[in-house]
Amino acid sequence: MGEHGKLSRITNRFMTPVSSPALPVVAAPGQLSAADIRRGLSLIGEIEPKKFYLFGSPISQSRSPALHNALFAQSGLPHEYGLFETTVAKDIEKIIRAPNFGGGSVTIPLKLDVMELLDHVDPAAKTIGAVNTIVPTQTADGKTILTGYNTDWQGMTIALQFAGAEGNNGVLKEAAMVIGGGGTARAAIYALHKMGYSPIYLVGRNTSKLQTLADSFDASCNIEVLSDTEQVSKLSSERHPVVAIGTIPGDSPIDPAMRETLCSLFEAGNNPRDIPGPGDKAKVLLEMAYKPRVTSLMQLAENSGWKTVPGLEALVGQGVHQFKHWTDITPLHDFSRKAVLGDEA
Repeated sequence: MGEHGKLSRITNRFMTPVSSPALPVVAAPGQLSAADIRRGLSLIGEIEPKKFYLFGSPISQSRSPALHNALFAQSGLPHEYGLFETTVAKDIEKIIRAPNFGGGSVTIPLKLDVMELLDHVDPAAKTIGAVNTIVPTQTADGKTILTGYNTDWQGMTIALQFAGAEGNNGVLKEAAMVIGGGGTARAAIYALHKMGYSPIYLVGRNTSKLQTLADSFDASCNIEVLSDTEQVSKLSSERHPVVAIGTIPGDSPIDPAMRETLCSLFEAGNNPRDIPGPGDKAKVLLEMAYKPRVTSLMQLAENSGWKTVPGLEALVGQGVHQFKHWTDITPLHDFSRKAVLGDEA
């Protein structure tokens, strides 16, 4: 008990009572928080400092270091998260096999190529076809096993849910839309399917590329490619999309034909039969592009009465899941959001 009992609380390995900074007073003299105990274990060498990285390019403006270093500090862990910029997956092989490697985030253009360097890939990441998280684990004989996960889809799900898009669990399904046909679009399709949306429409410049993307998923995803306004006009009111994820570059003009199709889809639910009542939910667009703050796609959606969510909100969610994979600690979403968004939170 008391000050003299703190060391035994730090070194005890079973059923240690802990306090919380959120409590007005500690429950007993000398009681420590879980973070305090980890800091103590770090000081006496019981927790080895590890190196964590973001791999990819360009990454100099990423908010991931701000997020994860804040979470390490809050959790009382001695680890550091930094940047390793490269476009070649082989460049990171020695780093991820080093004894002090704690985990990694992976962004473009390495999300596919990095899979060849790993021992295992999570089923969700296999379906999506991309890895954004590397987790090292130790076997009983001291061998390091590297597993790849994809938390992008989980970040999208969390961002949409916080915006009021709850998904579908009942018989009546609501439609959703993915804008773009690249790697991020695959994670978006997976997220919307897991949330129960059906059908899922694909809209983009290259119709044949979109069809190839649609065909690569199981038929249960119910993916449809929409290429023009005529197809949109034939959709019944119950098949108008109520949620969308944008995966196209935010700093480039939208293709004119694609823009026309998108305007039709955003406006599709605005006919008299679909005027929202007092209890109806707003339609939601999650924009995965971080910059500019308001993209052309967001402006199109807002002009049609849609609620828009910036991509940094998804970064928060995927980062929370990454941190849990690495540390088995579930951080608070509000704290994580402030670390990413800063004054905008």
